[in-house]
This record gives sequence, C-alpha cells and structure tokens, in this order.
Amino acid sequence: MAKSGRRRDWAKATDDTDIFPAVDDDDPAEPSPTEEDDQPAESERFVDARLRLKRFGRAVVDRLPQLSVAIVAGLALCMSFPPFGGWYLAIAAFAMLAWLRTRESTTLAGGFGYGFLFGLAFYLPLLPWISGLVGAFPWIMLAAMEALFPALFGLGAVAVRRLSGWPFWFAAVWAAVAFAQEAYIGHKLVQQAADLRTQNVVLASQNRGYKKDVLAITSGSGDEEEARLNGYAKPQERLYLVTAVPSPSPATPASPAPSSSASPHAH
Repeated sequence: MAKSGRRRDWAKATDDTDIFPAVDDDDPAEPSPTEEDDQPAESERFVDARLRLKRFGRAVVDRLPQLSVAIVAGLALCMSFPPFGGWYLAIAAFAMLAWLRTRESTTLAGGFGYGFLFGLAFYLPLLPWISGLVGAFPWIMLAAMEALFPALFGLGAVAVRRLSGWPFWFAAVWAAVAFAQEAYIGHKLVQQAADLRTQNVVLASQNRGYKKDVLAITSGSGDEEEARLNGYAKPQERLYLVTAVPSPSPATPASPAPSSSASPHAH
C-alpha cells in the first residue's frame, strides 16, 4: 500500500511554470520604435529649416546695401536707353558695379548674384513690350535668361579685381561677355531662320498641291476622275459630262470719272 501511495504522489502534477498574458503586437497604445525614430527626425528637419531661413534672412539684412546698389545700378542703366535717354546714367551704373566688385567681402558667388540682380533690374523694365505680345511669363523668363550675362560678368570681374589695372580688365570681361551674348543670340536667330525656311518649303509644296486640285476642279478633270471611280465609265472609254454653266462673276462697277468744273469766262 505504501508503494502504491508513493506512485500516486509521483503521479501528481508538479508543473510550476509561470503563465504570462498574451502580448498583442498591434497594440496602438504603445508606439513602435520606427514611429519613435520618425518623430525626432521630423522635428530635426523642422528645426534645420527654421535655422536655414533665419540664416538667409540675416544674410539678406547684412548685404542690404550691396543689394540696393545692384538694383539701383540696373535701373540707372535702363534709364540710359530710349525712351528715357539719360545716357550719363550709364556711367553711374558702371561706377556702382565697380564698387560692388572691388569690395573685399564680395565673393565669386556674390559677384554672380549681384550681377544677376543687376540684370533683372535692367532687363525687366527694358522689355515690357514683350508681355503685350506673348504674355508676362515669357517676358520674365527672357529677362532672367538675359540677366545671366551680367551675372557672368560679375563672376569674372571678381576673379580679376586683384590684377593691376583692374578697370581695363573689367572692360575686357564686359566685352567678352557681350560678345558671347551676341554670338548666342545670333546663333539662335540663324537656327530660327533655318526652321522658318524649312516650314516655307513645306507650305510651298502644299500650296502647289492645292493649286493642282483647284485646276482639276475648275477644268472638269476632277469630275471625270470621280465619275470613273464611281463606275460610270470603263477604262479606255470616252466619258461625257453634262454640267451647269458657271455663273459669270459680277463685274466690278467702274469708278465715275471726275467731273471737270467749268472755268469762268469773262464777259
């Protein structure tokens, strides 16, 4: 009996394993590690954008005199052209440009930026008539494209300002940029003229075809060909067409002859 009791005790369950509640991975109350990482990244980007905007505003304020001089120089050069005709303002405009380029604080990027701003102030009021032909957007885009050439001059002027005789070097850079501008515009005009000639050849060919069609219709050969295609005549068979007589074109009234006034006779 003792042995059977021992076996009964050994047969009892002795499982002491701890039981934990099930964990739901999709629990919305606890953010995932990816979401926790995204929130600091977004905040860092926002702070970085604010810092960049703040630095840009501070840079604009620090360079406000140079920016103002570039705008005034562009407007002065524009007013030296017709219909304003203030030719002496061109001298003042180039003097202000030289002051901008010879400052020690003006870098290569600054020379390019001041030149671009000068070009916008020059070309925008100089070419407003283009907006009446093609709209405001092409006018602004053309002014921006033309402003790239003064920007290139500003870049080159800053690069040669430390050379002896810098005014002559400034003039040489301006002449080189002006030559490049004229060469580019001339190339585009030649290309456009070639395109127009090609279009004219195509139009002339189409006009010759239309002329043949008109001659065929007016002479009756067109009606004859249409009748043959519709089965009214066989090949090598003579075809007669009965058509209405075309109405004569109205004659243009003759202009009345001027009446000659009778000259007075002395009695």
